[in-house]
Amino acid sequence: MTGTANQKPVQSGERLIRAYFSARNAGDAEHAVEFLAADFIRHSPPKLVGIPEYNAWLMALRTMWTDEVWRILGLATEGDRVWAWLTNESTHVGRWHGLQPTGRRVSFETVNIFRIRDQKIAEMWRVADDWSRFQQLGGNVVWPQA
Repeated sequence: MTGTANQKPVQSGERLIRAYFSARNAGDAEHAVEFLAADFIRHSPPKLVGIPEYNAWLMALRTMWTDEVWRILGLATEGDRVWAWLTNESTHVGRWHGLQPTGRRVSFETVNIFRIRDQKIAEMWRVADDWSRFQQLGGNVVWPQA
């Protein structure tokens, strides 16, 4: 294989992830799920299996967070996986982890790992800084004392 042939899956996987977040930024959950495989699995809590579960979860998120903006800070690809380093900014308008709506605009970072199969997102894992988001909303975060 030539260098160009080896890079094609990398470029197409990264293009897929960029297109997915473009749809999310447009607030178009129905279009965003078009990028998912029919048997899609989101492994991170809450674990979601299949497009209907994931779509319902996205719709529920929109009752808690509005004006969502995803920014891609970096992408890396290895084999069939794409790592995305992201920031999210959104406005807190619904109850989230016990916190009443604050109307505050908050931001957090996350790293998502996507497994790509047949030009669709087949699986996703997420590690997010929800701790800082909780603090930005006025949540009382207490560190254990040594």
